[in-house]
Amino acid sequence: MVAPIFFLLILFVWYPAANTLLTSLYFLNFKVSPQARFVGLANYATILMNRDFLAALRNTVFFLLILLLVSLPSALGGSLVLNEKFRGRTAIRAVAIAPWTLPPIVAGFLWRWILNGSYGVLNGLLWQLGVIHEYQVWLIQPVTAMILCGIVQAWRDIPFVMMIFLASLQSIPPDLYESATVCGAGAMQRFRYVTLPLLRPAIAVGLALETIYGLLGFDIIYALTGFDPSTKILNLLNYEVAFRLLDFGLASALSYILLLGGAAVGYFYIRRIYRGYAF
Repeated sequence: MVAPIFFLLILFVWYPAANTLLTSLYFLNFKVSPQARFVGLANYATILMNRDFLAALRNTVFFLLILLLVSLPSALGGSLVLNEKFRGRTAIRAVAIAPWTLPPIVAGFLWRWILNGSYGVLNGLLWQLGVIHEYQVWLIQPVTAMILCGIVQAWRDIPFVMMIFLASLQSIPPDLYESATVCGAGAMQRFRYVTLPLLRPAIAVGLALETIYGLLGFDIIYALTGFDPSTKILNLLNYEVAFRLLDFGLASALSYILLLGGAAVGYFYIRRIYRGYAF
């Protein structure tokens, strides 16, 4: 049983990863020539000094900040609510996870319809409530569009992160809360000194996963804004370099830059949250 799994790992994980790393060291642009030419780390230098890369990097960081600021607090709050005992809790849990079951591209086009400037549901709702007096084109301003892309991505990711937090909450022994209550701790003190410290591993996982989702975001931003330069993040840029410019050397190098960036940020999160734990 181990041998077939090991073979599949080599075939579908390690070989593509090694091949991509090797390709990143070559000039391989099919619009110029089908012949590969070894250039070493030149592709990495070209990307890091490119203005489109720097613009996409800024957009990616902004998108990631919005994603983290919306998804993690919302997931934590939702998990605390769903951890309480009340009638209909099971049904609400099932409904709460529904956004995560949608394919990302479907979620993106669903929200594109909601945010449409001519007939979108959001405009209709806000106009009926008297919040706005004329329909707004929500995705035309770069900053607004980037914020909305982050919120939509968070809307889809929240249920998954919430389930991680909920599983961790349910593993906390009730005796700890009872002891804290006997000692005079209020609800906020129990959350600060009992719940939050024991949620640190789950928070580390949530931060790492959301960072990866932010760095690899593609479907939702593509569905909402396409390849608009003002909202283009690194993964969209990578797609353009590979499949529009046909420069697979640069695209492979950018893939590894994304991989190393995500690994570095994830490791930083885990080190910070697991302070005091042995590695």
